[in-house]
Amino acid sequence: CWSASCRTPSKRQLDMASFSIEAFGTMFLCFTVGTAAGLGSFLAPLSIGSALMVMVYMGGAISGAHFNPAVTLALFLRTLFGATHDEFSLRKASFYVPAQIFGAAVGTLAAWGVLGSNEVLG
Repeated sequence: CWSASCRTPSKRQLDMASFSIEAFGTMFLCFTVGTAAGLGSFLAPLSIGSALMVMVYMGGAISGAHFNPAVTLALFLRTLFGATHDEFSLRKASFYVPAQIFGAAVGTLAAWGVLGSNEVLG
């Protein structure tokens, strides 16, 4: 099918893309923080900031690039207090937070696996 309607993603596909981006972005950020801080380099802040910048460029247009449950909660509260645009629903927040926690756990375990010790993990 070559028509535009066949290539338009469904609501479910868009939601799954958003949740996947949140999980992957959080995983990458936590991995970078864990490895950069664990190695003790003076360039750790630069690598963490660069990783966050790349993840925001990668996922900002798809999910909003929260990558942190605190940001998700803040946007949800903003909606509750009467945001005039960019409303963020409870349904969406209830999927973002577990995706972010999952991504953080995977990123932390990956950093631990790469560094091989709890003593140097950031």
